Amino acid sequence: MLFISFILSCIFCSTSFSSVYVYNDDGVSNESYRHLVKALEKKELSVLPLSAQGVLSGEWTKDAKAFFMPGGADLPYCEKLNGKGNEIIKDYVEKGGSYIGICAGSYYGGGYVEFAKGTELEVLGERELSFYPGTVNGPTLGTYYYHSDAGAYAAHIKEEESNTERFLSVYFNGGGFFVSPEIHKGVRVLYRYNNSKAQGLAAIVECSHGKGKAILTSVHVEYDIDMLWTENVNGKKPGYENLRDNVLPNLNNHDQDFVFSQILNYAGVQIR
Repeated sequence: MLFISFILSCIFCSTSFSSVYVYNDDGVSNESYRHLVKALEKKELSVLPLSAQGVLSGEWTKDAKAFFMPGGADLPYCEKLNGKGNEIIKDYVEKGGSYIGICAGSYYGGGYVEFAKGTELEVLGERELSFYPGTVNGPTLGTYYYHSDAGAYAAHIKEEESNTERFLSVYFNGGGFFVSPEIHKGVRVLYRYNNSKAQGLAAIVECSHGKGKAILTSVHVEYDIDMLWTENVNGKKPGYENLRDNVLPNLNNHDQDFVFSQILNYAGVQIR
């Protein structure tokens, strides 16, 4: 009987350890969500969608190995999660959890957003999570177009603590950079941009918060390049000409997967 209880306990621990939650509510890009879920499932992780109501329940914090905030638009995140929702997320991280914010999710994890200032798309304002205490400013590379790949780029990034001069190419569409990371305590730059327009700017950061941490990535390392070809180029999504001619020829799944796996490792998410 004790042996059976032990086995059941191990199974429960294993399941809990690999449970990751992905936010899926207003503002989340369907495309970013699909790519993220696929990328996590490829790592044999148990992926559970989480609505705003789910966040507010707090139940997910009991077994979550990580909480993912995908790309999209962060103002709707504010509308549904400001106050109690963000308090629950911050408390979860403070007690040892991991927040992984991608593109809009990385803006949302900052202290202040400065997006497309002076244009029709301007978004300026403080953010409650503030895992990164400073400003997240974007878009870093060119103009952003909602629901389009007209402003997408192959971003060239370099690992901050690597001794090699190798640059990785990853998918970018609207992400920002982390302003003056060196002045903020508990912030470590993981990758910097090497594109001519943004050379040396912080692209991916790790932010300590209590016993946990937040990994904020301005680039879409969760994307599958083959899916981009199939869904966007063949499907003629707006901006597909730019994607076909200028972006996808300079991307590969090896670089995408390498950086994505590193982010999971930094976040403490065990993968196979």
